[in-house]
Amino acid sequence: MADKMTNLSELLVRLFDIQGLKFGKFTMRTGEVTPFYIDMRVICSYPDVTISVSELIYKKAKEIGANYDHLCGIPNNAVPLSTYISTTYLKPQLLKRKEMKSYGTKNNIEGHYQEGDSVLIVDDVIMTGTSLIEADAFFKTENLKLAATVAFIDRQQGGIERIYKTTNMQVHCVTSITETLEILHKAGKVSADVVQDIKQYLRENRFDTTEYMESGHSLHCETKHKYSKKQENGLPLDTGANGK
Repeated sequence: MADKMTNLSELLVRLFDIQGLKFGKFTMRTGEVTPFYIDMRVICSYPDVTISVSELIYKKAKEIGANYDHLCGIPNNAVPLSTYISTTYLKPQLLKRKEMKSYGTKNNIEGHYQEGDSVLIVDDVIMTGTSLIEADAFFKTENLKLAATVAFIDRQQGGIERIYKTTNMQVHCVTSITETLEILHKAGKVSADVVQDIKQYLRENRFDTTEYMESGHSLHCETKHKYSKKQENGLPLDTGANGK
């Protein structure tokens, strides 16, 4: 059985070592160009990391006093996390489909539940907050109550604030990108310059601004313009799928 890393610092260094935390220039699904990328999909190849992330999410849910009938991982990245919690602690799980199938039962959600049951939502990374805003509306149409929402890491770009402004949902995270940077810097994984550059980037690029919330496009358009000169100069530009 894989060992649990209950120490957050140890886990974040391990996540960096397996390239779950990357630094450079990356294009997100939103079109935003970012100097760091959190790739939680890689942990499927590392059971020890999957277990440790899941355990810390479960611990956070207990710390905030979450009382729930079911848990549900935001598809697809958070499903392995919620599945671990479900099978380890015998908590009933619901599976939310990304889209309704045109065949079979045509269910939007799989699992047995009753109207009025409460759900703990599990997520991996908070960026724009869009997936959780959509999840809030989804569960309301299914007549399910949201007991709490716990994610592993917050990119600190206003996603949590945007979710609260839009849905009144409070999101609790195990850690944040600034805490992660401090831990990685102390471990000698990233330089002080990288830490300061990313902190400045976080201050200048947010998803809870009035402009972004009204247009839905202003932030990533401005960011693309900001980095266009560097791209023209041939700096590396990788693609990623964050943007939730």
